[in-house]
Amino acid sequence: MTNFIRTIFIFIFIFSVSVTVQAQFDVSTPSGTPKAEQLPQPIMETMAKKQLEENKKEHERLIKRSQDAVKISEELEKSFAKNKKLTSQDQDKLKDLEKLLKRIRKDLGGSADEEDQLEEKPTTMASALNALKETTESLYEQVKKTTRYTISAVAIKSSNTVLYIVKFLQFGK
Repeated sequence: MTNFIRTIFIFIFIFSVSVTVQAQFDVSTPSGTPKAEQLPQPIMETMAKKQLEENKKEHERLIKRSQDAVKISEELEKSFAKNKKLTSQDQDKLKDLEKLLKRIRKDLGGSADEEDQLEEKPTTMASALNALKETTESLYEQVKKTTRYTISAVAIKSSNTVLYIVKFLQFGK
């Protein structure tokens, strides 16, 4: 008799555990997990607006960075014309320009593996600085043409070219 009662209690216990576990699953979905609750419509709209505003601000920062790159390249060219060499301040500006260009390239969707070689390598510092100025201006114009939803392969190529010129100016190679 005690074995019979013990067996019934074990059966009831197993049955109650399995019912409890079954209650945890949502049978309306194939995986058995409950559906994710959707947020109310006004909250979804607010989140979408915030995302659009953030994308717009990021694009404006990208344009500002490219303007800064043009400004630095012009300053470097003027300094070289005045001093006939790159000063330590100019070397610091080159490092800042390199960081700025890497950020621009990253924001455009490019990567470090894509660094291009120049078709015509500069032979002098003056020609390198002139090419730097022209290429950064071209990069700025290309970035201005992009929207926050596009990826410009031409702008990425220009940023890689400018980076190559910066490295040439830094190391003379």
